[in-house]
Amino acid sequence: MLSMKSIAGLGALLAAPLAAHAGPLAYDNPLGITVAMEEEGGPAADPAGRLSAAIVRLQGTLGQASSGPEPKIDSSMGVAIAVVARQFSKDPGQVHMLVASDGGGGVCHIRAPARTESQSHIPQLLLLCLANFGKPVSAPATPAAAPVAAPKPAGIKAAPNARFAQNWAKVEGVYFRSIANFGVGGMMIMDFEPIILFKDGSYVEIRQQALEDMDLTADRQARPKLWGRWSKAGAAFVLTGYTGKSHSYELQQGQFFKAYPASIGKLLPAYKRVSGGGNSAMGGEMTIAVQSKIAFSPDGRFVRGANVGALNSGSQTGWATAVSASNGKNGTYTVKGHTITLTYADGKIEREFFAFASKKTPPQPDTEMIFIGDSVYTSDD
Repeated sequence: MLSMKSIAGLGALLAAPLAAHAGPLAYDNPLGITVAMEEEGGPAADPAGRLSAAIVRLQGTLGQASSGPEPKIDSSMGVAIAVVARQFSKDPGQVHMLVASDGGGGVCHIRAPARTESQSHIPQLLLLCLANFGKPVSAPATPAAAPVAAPKPAGIKAAPNARFAQNWAKVEGVYFRSIANFGVGGMMIMDFEPIILFKDGSYVEIRQQALEDMDLTADRQARPKLWGRWSKAGAAFVLTGYTGKSHSYELQQGQFFKAYPASIGKLLPAYKRVSGGGNSAMGGEMTIAVQSKIAFSPDGRFVRGANVGALNSGSQTGWATAVSASNGKNGTYTVKGHTITLTYADGKIEREFFAFASKKTPPQPDTEMIFIGDSVYTSDD
């Protein structure tokens, strides 16, 4: 199945507000899978909230919804995408996947049999939904490659206008750890995720949001699976997650690393990230590849672009399809402490977690690897 990071990469297809379309979408298949664009009230800026409202609405006709993770939201190219899946008591044997973006108020509703065969259709179905949210555009020219000097504040400080600036006074340290994830074709790869350790012994796995924009108490209640406890055992960090399972990590020994704020060095001219999804690595026929890039210019401008390709070989179903798209957005940026603020040309402002990675033992800053939100980018030289 497509990973959430891959879904975030597919956000590159969304370059315009939600298309004025409602009703069924054509999807020819032998499994009886249906797709429809539906109206769903709620703020455009809150796609996860609209999906929660859609679940409540569907329960009125389809019965009690199954339990499951709350709608997840990922951001890419200045567009937020939320996805959730549920089964309902009056529609046995079927899975309902709901997709929304912050480009408008609609929801894409996928209904598919709860069978293994349905999984191979998920990437193509998501592409169909995304194609009806907006139209791809060509990426603008990349700015001249030149190093950009990062601000050098004294220590870690919150960005201007932060709602919860006091959060940083509670921080013991900022780190990142290696995790298993899905890559191009569904192949298992090693990825990284940022983690913030607090002085009270708790920790949180960071997603997109800058720490000074997080209501920590509300976040712990809304997303408990991202929270845990930490302690030290000699030189090792011991992290105990939501399930109660503990992992011990030696700093800089391949799984757990120190992260640094923007003040330690300079951003390189450009960074890239390669991600993907599908199931070809497991004998299936779907391959999705996403290459995302972000370039920084000396005058405080950025260009963020992505190329997305999806290939269905047809080796099993006999349907060979290929979809490709490119997208780009530009604007201005500031980076301070552990926050990067991207102001897009259309006026949209996106504030995300930021960090430089580290290398060697004892740890040294590594400006060739950065985190924007929970996505890791490496130097594109």
